[in-house]
Amino acid sequence: YNYRAVVLANHGQYEFPSPNSLMESTMFKGVSGDRANFALPLSKLGKTKLGPGELKLLANMTVVKRIDERKNAVIDYLEMIKSNRPNLGRVFLYDVEQLGDENVARATQFRNDLAAFLKLGNSLPPPGATNTNKDESPYKIDICSDIYTNLRSTLLQHGKEMSEWLLEYFIESDDVFVSDKDFVKNILRAYSEDPCQENLDMQG
Repeated sequence: YNYRAVVLANHGQYEFPSPNSLMESTMFKGVSGDRANFALPLSKLGKTKLGPGELKLLANMTVVKRIDERKNAVIDYLEMIKSNRPNLGRVFLYDVEQLGDENVARATQFRNDLAAFLKLGNSLPPPGATNTNKDESPYKIDICSDIYTNLRSTLLQHGKEMSEWLLEYFIESDDVFVSDKDFVKNILRAYSEDPCQENLDMQG
């Protein structure tokens, strides 16, 4: 949300929907509470066994209100995928944190692993990027603010569910490759942690 708001403000657009209005499927420039959970799209790649426990976990990720009809539809859809698995080859999974990793040795290994995965002849150079999200702007929100407590709770629930599925099922697939598995696991575990907890502890 902050990235979109800063970019649009830099281009003269200054009216944005409240983040709290985006908790479910309502979208703002591709941003919504539902889209913050990317486990369901990844599950459609057919890289996991989609057993009963996994299907139940994925179905519970559908929408904030956890409507039974929607959950059953998700299970039916994933059952169909299980019976007709797409042949998409292996997947290289990474987190954006790895692109800006300040550990030189680990960052170099990441680029080497990615180059090898892509069957490139040479290693990749360090990525060059400008993070607009770091720009100061009155249109950015503080997710730790009390007015976003419900939104943060929703996103945290998404994070916990994604973390569980990614750790227990997705990255354990033989068809999914990660660079430095222990490091990636630590990143994924952090999805289930409240980024505002330290502030809350200090206030308490």
